[in-house]
Amino acid sequence: NADDPAAQVNRGNFHTARNEFESAERAYREALQIDPDFVMAYINLADLFRLTQRDNEGLSVLQQGLFRLPDAADLHHSLGLLQVRLKNTTEALRSLQRAVKLAPNQPQFSYVYAMALNSVGRERDARDAVRSALMLTPNDPALNALNAQFTQEE
Repeated sequence: NADDPAAQVNRGNFHTARNEFESAERAYREALQIDPDFVMAYINLADLFRLTQRDNEGLSVLQQGLFRLPDAADLHHSLGLLQVRLKNTTEALRSLQRAVKLAPNQPQFSYVYAMALNSVGRERDARDAVRSALMLTPNDPALNALNAQFTQEE
């Protein structure tokens, strides 16, 4: 399976779990060599950089992925999370919102976006984001719990 990008990502995950970060990085990079459009390789490599206190390199990796795959919702979501860690709130909200627009049926994207909006004092926008998401995924427990919380706060 050495020529399968998913196998390389799995190998990278194995090495990451064992704190073998150099081997993990090689595996993720090998996955990207095999298939430069393999989204999970970008995400896992950026996450490895987070674990090793190299968020700036993670930022570069996610930006490279988005250059190739501008409509990859998972990459926008990961970038938004990284931007939150870097305290770049404006860009984070933009990235998280883009992820929601590209994948409206992914309730976790809407949840994170709503929480980010709420954390910067945009409570009304956060409530609207949750309610919009619930129209598409009405049975999501996390969104329903967040909606109940927001309703209590109104």
